[in-house]
Amino acid sequence: MYIYQKKIHPKNIAAKVTSALCLFCGAALLILAQAGYIAIPILAQLLGLILWIAAVYIASSYLLRNYTYSVQINSRDGDNLTLSEQYDFVVYENKGKKIVKVCHVEMRDVTNIIKITPESKKTAENKDTKRFIYNTQFAANQKIEILARISGEDYSITVTYDEELFSVLQKIHGNEPLY
Repeated sequence: MYIYQKKIHPKNIAAKVTSALCLFCGAALLILAQAGYIAIPILAQLLGLILWIAAVYIASSYLLRNYTYSVQINSRDGDNLTLSEQYDFVVYENKGKKIVKVCHVEMRDVTNIIKITPESKKTAENKDTKRFIYNTQFAANQKIEILARISGEDYSITVTYDEELFSVLQKIHGNEPLY
């Protein structure tokens, strides 16, 4: 049973513009280098290829990929379980008609849930933390970072910001009533 499930479809206007500019500038550099208008054509060709690779990366990471975030009841039985022991956070990657589970975190393993904004800078980052980014918004102003400790290792999961998701995760993490 799901408490929260939402497929995130950000507009990503910045990703579209950036990808198109990279493609256009890369093509212009390659054409100018081939026509002989640039003194060192190999550098222009190299820069043009780098811009094309950047455009493909931006398109594949932010335009062609989307995720479904889900907070669901797990299969644990017991009468004295807290909210954080009853629920799991799951991320599904949508690839056309195919849906693949890419992340599953038990809420009892979550140590902190942080709303990341441009004003809230990270002060100290642990280099041993394994980071997973399931954010589909290019140059996002707000994100949610879920910090978890699983089997003695620290994990950081970054997802696209959604007010309802943030509220549900905060309530479950704090063992507050959901309704």
